[in-house]
Amino acid sequence: MGQGAALTPRCGVYVPTYGEFADPGKLIELGCLAAERGWDGFFLWDHIIIDRDHAVGVCDAWPVLGALAHVTSGIQLGPLITPLARREVGKVAHEVATLDQLSGGRMILGVGLGIDNDYSAFGHPTDLRWRAATVDAGIEALRGLWSGEPVSQDGDVVLDRASVLPRPVQAPLPIWTAIRWPGSGAQGPIRRAARAQGVFPVLPKWQPPDAVLSPEDVASLVAVLGSDLPAGYVVAHGGCSTGPETLAPYAEAGMNYWLEAFHPKSHTLDEAFARVEAGPPRG
Repeated sequence: MGQGAALTPRCGVYVPTYGEFADPGKLIELGCLAAERGWDGFFLWDHIIIDRDHAVGVCDAWPVLGALAHVTSGIQLGPLITPLARREVGKVAHEVATLDQLSGGRMILGVGLGIDNDYSAFGHPTDLRWRAATVDAGIEALRGLWSGEPVSQDGDVVLDRASVLPRPVQAPLPIWTAIRWPGSGAQGPIRRAARAQGVFPVLPKWQPPDAVLSPEDVASLVAVLGSDLPAGYVVAHGGCSTGPETLAPYAEAGMNYWLEAFHPKSHTLDEAFARVEAGPPRG
């Protein structure tokens, strides 16, 4: 990754879709505000069920992304992250291609293994090895389908002369993959991240909801990836930043896309609107 890119990171907004943030109209309003105020990206959590023991409203991210693709310009959009193993890959391929067409080439697809609740509540297996293998096969299938040519594939995801038309505007359409970091020494997630157009580190489960990735965490991930992500993004996310001084140590560590991250347990919807209104933390 070039040092120049590292010192001028893009800045986006990373928003949950449950609790106070489950109102689709408010999410569309917030996304429009982000576009107006010059943010580079607007990304939504993609879940079905957060807590099986306590009922809580969850908004479907995809219709909101569709609305924003139509009414905004300039700003990048996407789900972070879609649990690809619980989705039918052909449906995902069509949805993303359509959204990329609708937005004029602004979609980013974030993929990962997801949380157990989104699988077990609907009868899907939760085995991590199966989920990882299916995500890897799903990424391969998506790239083949987006070529516009008939593609066949065996294994964890099966395609039989399948195709998706019209193709996405972007070629390749960016895929960001999630990785548990720090603490993930497994080669599978690292290889998956190295083949993507961006890597999205997610803190280990034992961390509190308001915990943030440190610049040292970013530096260790960049060191592991080495030169395997030459044209992609290393994405860091944290609480509300205070300005360019917040980003500087992350950028020096190799981050080139910063996300202002909000959480229903740490932030109110009003706080999210106020922070987005203030604009991205660039000098």
